[in-house]
Amino acid sequence: MMLRGALLATLGGLITPLVCRGYDVEMPAARSSVSLQIAAFSLAVAGSGVGASVLRAEQAQAWMLDALGLGGGARAGAAAAAAGIAGGVLGIVHGALAAHGLGAGPGLGARLAVEGAVWGMALGAVGPWAARRAQVLGPRRDRVGAIRVLITVGLATGAVGLLGELSLVAAGGGAVVLTALAARKAADLEPPRSAHRHGDAT
Repeated sequence: MMLRGALLATLGGLITPLVCRGYDVEMPAARSSVSLQIAAFSLAVAGSGVGASVLRAEQAQAWMLDALGLGGGARAGAAAAAAGIAGGVLGIVHGALAAHGLGAGPGLGARLAVEGAVWGMALGAVGPWAARRAQVLGPRRDRVGAIRVLITVGLATGAVGLLGELSLVAAGGGAVVLTALAARKAADLEPPRSAHRHGDAT
């Protein structure tokens, strides 16, 4: 799943210079906004995939986490942190490629990379929350998950359009809130089948 995310981040980073040149975007702040808007799509989709993978890994090791006494809140926080770190790495890839394609100087290059990292961390941290919410819906989870990704893309793109680089603050705050909600709800979710099987075996 990280490979797919890397491909999406790479695609977004390569498209950003083309869009900036196509629309004669020259100011650093405007270029940063374009980068964030494109990353809103690529990193949100990548983050949803990474979040789902992290949740599956967590559930596959549910018996071990139970033995260690880690509750739902701790698991949700760890999942958000893991997905956020992965998203941050993908964001750096996006920002670095965008900076290279634009021929940006050190200042703008660092700006694009750091903003990409923050954007990726926020969108990545939301991934496990969306996966947990979709999990309880059973057969409808794939469709609902896709809708949530589209909503995330729309909200992120709209936030950049309205707030510019300040959207990073809003995204970070939103990620913290959703992670807290996931931590509260995690204990209420049905245990994964692997955990049931392990419990039955013991």
